[in-house]
Amino acid sequence: MKFFIVLSIFLTLTGCNVPDKAIKFTPPATGSLPSDQVSLPQTSIVDSHDKVFNMVAKVSMISSTEKWFFKLALFVQLPDKLRVELIPMFGLPDFFLTIKQNRFKAFLPKKQEFITGKASPENLAPFLPVLWEPEQWITVLLGIYPEENPYPQQINLPLTNGQQQEIYYTWGWQFGNMEIPESITFNTRNDSTISITYTDFRVCKNAGNDLNDLFDIPVPADSVTVYEWN
Repeated sequence: MKFFIVLSIFLTLTGCNVPDKAIKFTPPATGSLPSDQVSLPQTSIVDSHDKVFNMVAKVSMISSTEKWFFKLALFVQLPDKLRVELIPMFGLPDFFLTIKQNRFKAFLPKKQEFITGKASPENLAPFLPVLWEPEQWITVLLGIYPEENPYPQQINLPLTNGQQQEIYYTWGWQFGNMEIPESITFNTRNDSTISITYTDFRVCKNAGNDLNDLFDIPVPADSVTVYEWN
């Protein structure tokens, strides 16, 4: 199962009221906050468990032998909810992935395959390029780091094999006093460079948990092969 199928993302979220327009911003060169900004941006994001963050993204994956370019969208809700979909050139998405309450569901319409199981790093490995728990993936995608370094340009995160994963950030999106990266770049375990650039960013309030179904793909009514991964 190729990685490019897995990282692909997009869903048009209907009925989502965006209270304000997201804008670009430039973080201070020192990593400190402007004197007139009272709240730290990371605190704003961490406390936003009632919001769904939606990022449309462009992804490139470059190895010594292959190059892949495709468009993505992400839907994330703290602490551990994630939805990923492929944006095809035409027609419906070819891949869906959701993570919720430590369970994942993946649907490949063209193959008529539906996979579900525990959202462990090992089970998510065919779909995501680094062995992390869902919470860690959301931290990376939203750029949530300690207040003493709220806008890191480079960080190292531990992997399950004891090695370190280098991640490079360019910051650029602001919504109110919440900031997320404009681009994220890291090297995979296969020595491939993956870059994610967010071309759009919006925040939707999950009032009364009315968007919870967004993170839970139902088994299609059509005939599909269902796989259960422990």
